[in-house]
Amino acid sequence: MKRFVYLFMLLFTASFAAHALSFPEEIYPFKIYFHLGPINKIAADGQIKVSCNNGNLYGTLGGHSIPWAGTVYMIADTLQAVMKPVADSQLDSETVVRRAAWYMKPTVDEFRSGKWDRNLVYNHRTLSGQGTLDANDDTMEAIGISTDMLAMFYYFRQMPFESFTNGQSFRINIAGAGGGRFVDIRYVGPAILDYEDKEIPTYRVVFEYSYKGKPCQYPVTCDVSRKNRIPLKFSAGLDIGHLVLLMDPGAGE
Repeated sequence: MKRFVYLFMLLFTASFAAHALSFPEEIYPFKIYFHLGPINKIAADGQIKVSCNNGNLYGTLGGHSIPWAGTVYMIADTLQAVMKPVADSQLDSETVVRRAAWYMKPTVDEFRSGKWDRNLVYNHRTLSGQGTLDANDDTMEAIGISTDMLAMFYYFRQMPFESFTNGQSFRINIAGAGGGRFVDIRYVGPAILDYEDKEIPTYRVVFEYSYKGKPCQYPVTCDVSRKNRIPLKFSAGLDIGHLVLLMDPGAGE
């Protein structure tokens, strides 16, 4: 279960780079599906909000698992980052101004009671060490990585996918707010995403974030809409099964 929670957080992660841009707040609901043999169920859902003002990105992510073994795993993340272009380069490094993340695991009865208080110190754990909820290092690192994922809604807007060569790889460094992190990215090429009887043209990439200074060993495949550069599907394999995150179908229209 801890490994599932780790990937639940990790599937929210990707980071690319681009030149400064602005866009108003956008909201994207998502669902996560879990596959293992005959098991094929919705495992989690949530919502992402992002906005950008002249290269300053603001993002929030909230999600929780569907009741699983008597517990609901919840995350709430925020990210404020500044993307600065590098001269004569298509790529950039990201400087994180602020990262904040909460991790919570109420029982199903607590979650449904309406009386559960996430602000109580024993009900949560944050990246800054607040709260007394028991959470292992892998889980908290995954929650931290999930904040970085929000940057992709900035980066994908201006990534020059058309100029990339199939199989091209590169690394993006992430500085600030804990620093020393990076993401390795491989551009797979153009693809078609079959989704609810629709065929959506996409760009496909594979990314892998760092964990304690090394690749995390959980590569994630991502399909990005060619029309509006919204990431539509994330897919990753685990020892316990396969996880797929799907954005709302309307995101690809």
